[in-house]
Amino acid sequence: MGIFKAYDIRGIYGKDLTDDIFYKIARAYVRFIGAKKIVVARDCRTSGDALFAAFTKGVLDEGCDVVDIGLASTPMSY
Repeated sequence: MGIFKAYDIRGIYGKDLTDDIFYKIARAYVRFIGAKKIVVARDCRTSGDALFAAFTKGVLDEGCDVVDIGLASTPMSY
């Protein structure tokens, strides 16, 4: 079963979801939407900080700015 769902990305951290996968997703996402700035949040799970760092690095490596809103629920990030 893949990690991409209808409205999100889901999987087990370290198995289905890794820092490298999140880094690559971030780069592809920036290229796809063509944004100059992206809001990024994380949840309170133990993997949140590592995945946030990997995603943020991917966004920045594509030349896009990051607005870090810290810990947030999914509805808060819309």
